Amino acid sequence: MKPWSLVNREEILDTPWVSLYRDTVRTGEGVLIEGYYTIRQFNVAMVMPITEAGNVILVREYRHGCNDYVWQLPAGKINDGETAMEAARRELLEETGYEADTMKLLGSWYISSPRMPDKLFTFLAHVHRSQEPKRDITEEMIVREMTMGEAVEMVLNDEIKDPHSCTAILWAERGGITNES
Repeated sequence: MKPWSLVNREEILDTPWVSLYRDTVRTGEGVLIEGYYTIRQFNVAMVMPITEAGNVILVREYRHGCNDYVWQLPAGKINDGETAMEAARRELLEETGYEADTMKLLGSWYISSPRMPDKLFTFLAHVHRSQEPKRDITEEMIVREMTMGEAVEMVLNDEIKDPHSCTAILWAERGGITNES
C-alpha cells in the first residue's frame, strides 16, 4: 500500500485555536481527490493522576462543542516551546491542584486520524495535592477522586463520554496500574 500524497493545500481558516484546509490529494492507487478537508488544532497532553491511595482523579467540565458536561482526565493544549510532559504537569496542577511526584509517558495517539494530524500524549502520574486549582476563564470544573474500579464502571456505564479518557482508563485498568507503576 502506498501513502497518499498532498497535491495542493488551500488554507480556508486560520485562528489561534483551529486551522482548516481544503486539500487536493492523490491516493496510493493514484486517484485524485479534490476537496478533502483537514483540520489543524494543537497537540494535547492528558494525565492519568494516581493518588497515594491508588485512586484516579477525574474532572467534570462543560464542553461547548458538545454542549454538555463531560467527565474526563485532566488535559490541555501543549503550548509552543513546551514539551508534552511540561504541558501535562502544568495542566494537572492548573485544573486539579495536584502535583506530579513521578510522571511517565503511557503512549500517544491521534486525536482524530481521518481529519487531524494532532496527537494526544497520555501520562501516568503519581500525585499529591499541593494547591488550589488555577483555572482559566473557560474552565468550570468539578474534581473527583475515585477508585480505578469506579472509573472503569463510569466508562462501561456510558458516564465518561470522552473517548481518550475512556481509552486511557481501560488501558490502565487492563495494564494493572498500581502505586508501584
